[in-house]
Amino acid sequence: MTRVPTAALLAACLLGTAMPSPANCTFPGESAPEQVHVTTHDKQTLAADLYLPRKKSRAPAVLLVHDAGGDRGQLARLATSLQKRGFAALTIDLRGHGESKSEAYDWEKLDEHGRHSAWAFTLRDLEAATRFLRGRKEVHTSNLSVIGVRAGAALAMRYTVGDENVRAVVLVDPEGKSLGFNLAQDVKELAGLPTLVMAPKGETTITERLIEVGHAANDGEEYIVRVNLKSERSEALSDKRLATEVVGYLREQVMPRRGR
Repeated sequence: MTRVPTAALLAACLLGTAMPSPANCTFPGESAPEQVHVTTHDKQTLAADLYLPRKKSRAPAVLLVHDAGGDRGQLARLATSLQKRGFAALTIDLRGHGESKSEAYDWEKLDEHGRHSAWAFTLRDLEAATRFLRGRKEVHTSNLSVIGVRAGAALAMRYTVGDENVRAVVLVDPEGKSLGFNLAQDVKELAGLPTLVMAPKGETTITERLIEVGHAANDGEEYIVRVNLKSERSEALSDKRLATEVVGYLREQVMPRRGR
């Protein structure tokens, strides 16, 4: 495997640029993830990285979903932060992306119609990923959170509609309508589900709309938490506040507490 200088490696992980393998996106003092493969019901093989915490008891799970045209390496730092705080985190390359490209699915070669079609099938990828997580002895089978980035946020929310084991969802720089998915519609259907929205600098319209729709559907009771990042969209995933806020929110929502 090609060796990459540490500074260049960290920069690429933060920015989500191409790397020899997303599993190389580890940070000083952190454990490397376990490189795994997930198989969908329609026989697609997806590359993934599993970040397991050191504790022996079963851990709450988090599935991280990248943006359309992205890859799992973009989420390595966030996954590592979750791992450090006791979560079992899984990042996957959706079909046609990263190391999950195949003859049938290659995002860069697909036209607009082909991308819409492929993206619709990525719901099967998320189903396979959560099935994989629940099959691991280290994971709590009924405690799942889902994090989605941009187009992946709408995809994550649509998947959540059909999975009653999802305890919380995090939307990072969400897109309202993307590749056939309508985020506001699904937020309305899931009204009351703990939801965190991470909004980049200057990106307020979609977030405000989601809050309005969600709270109205929840009889006016507020449940969507909004955090404004200091970074613009292009730098959102490397914003220093992102991991801290996401991890803190999920720990508050899904981590068991003594005395409860």
